[in-house]
Amino acid sequence: MPREALRYGYKVLLYCEPRKGYVVGTSSASVPLGVLQDSRHRPLAFEKAVFTIASADNDSLDPKKMRHVGEEVKFGHMIRLVQVAQNKVVCHNSKEHGVVDRSHT
Repeated sequence: MPREALRYGYKVLLYCEPRKGYVVGTSSASVPLGVLQDSRHRPLAFEKAVFTIASADNDSLDPKKMRHVGEEVKFGHMIRLVQVAQNKVVCHNSKEHGVVDRSHT
């Protein structure tokens, strides 16, 4: 299959190999992301697992750092993930770490 560049505005699913599930947004403020498995008995609501690739540099006042939908994502670019279902931005906080929600396994 031919490779295509990842571009701003693309919608993606993130798969967590160790937990064999998809990264999903939750409604919890303390644990905004979790990992859910897709199975016949408990199908995954994929709209919770879809994220849009957006630029984190668009907050900058430097026009050279502005990124636009359709532009290719390159190494060194700062990106943000926007969860489509809730339109919330996934933020990184170096003082807190992600937690895996094991209540659904």
